[in-house]
Amino acid sequence: MKTQQEMGVVIEDFIVLLKMQRDAPNEATRLACIDSSINKLTEKLKAIQSSFTHTLKTDRDVFEESHAHHKPFEIRFNDRDYKVGDLLILKETMYSGAAISKGAPLEYTGRELKREITSIVTGYGMSDGWVVMGVKPA
Repeated sequence: MKTQQEMGVVIEDFIVLLKMQRDAPNEATRLACIDSSINKLTEKLKAIQSSFTHTLKTDRDVFEESHAHHKPFEIRFNDRDYKVGDLLILKETMYSGAAISKGAPLEYTGRELKREITSIVTGYGMSDGWVVMGVKPA
């Protein structure tokens, strides 16, 4: 799984950086190694985390159904390689996707929901590339 591989790389890098700190010739060099290690690991973890968070435009009527907990699913084109456990940030748009495609500006209302993907279904008559994702509040 991609996630396990990415985390494995972070752990391997962490071990290398710890060895560099251990072998540093003096305290100043050791502290510089620690600062560098923290920065490098933080950046790698942020990159991994962002690959699990998907920010999605959501029409007002659909957003309201999700907000009211009447819609525990999302139907989306899977152009983001969604995985169970990923986080969805649903951002309510001022105008519908249809209106935006006809020239309305992409503007957000400021409301957003966080949902965690609990299941993913493909097939069952859906066009290729489309998925139904079970979601729960995150």
